[in-house]
Amino acid sequence: MLRLQGDLWKSLAKVEKEMCRMRRQGDIPAEKYKSQLKEKMLDLRKQQNKCDLTDDLTKFIDAIQHLLPLEKHYFLKWLKFQLDHIARGNLSKLRAEYKEKCKSLGNDPKQLAELDKLISSTSLGVEHFMHELGQFYEA
Repeated sequence: MLRLQGDLWKSLAKVEKEMCRMRRQGDIPAEKYKSQLKEKMLDLRKQQNKCDLTDDLTKFIDAIQHLLPLEKHYFLKWLKFQLDHIARGNLSKLRAEYKEKCKSLGNDPKQLAELDKLISSTSLGVEHFMHELGQFYEA
């Protein structure tokens, strides 16, 4: 649902981090290396720019734009409450499955890592919608 927070965003974050740290520069002159990183960033932003707004994100934007301040406040609180409720249900099932697999599989790091990754990516909150809007703005 949130297209810009996947692999493109992770790649972009790595490039931005490298621009600040310049750890993999090697023998390349600093200005040339920075220009290469900026070019990578521009390519990633172009790829992000090709993504369209999802229907859910469009509805979110409409709700934010057209509601009165008090209604907007209640809408965001209600949305947060509903998303947290869904996440709690999903997380409790995944945690139970994680505990069960820990007991039955012993220490199989591959499957436990997959479940751990799934647990991490399960939650969805208002902040994710805001982050997606920020990514669209920057792209």
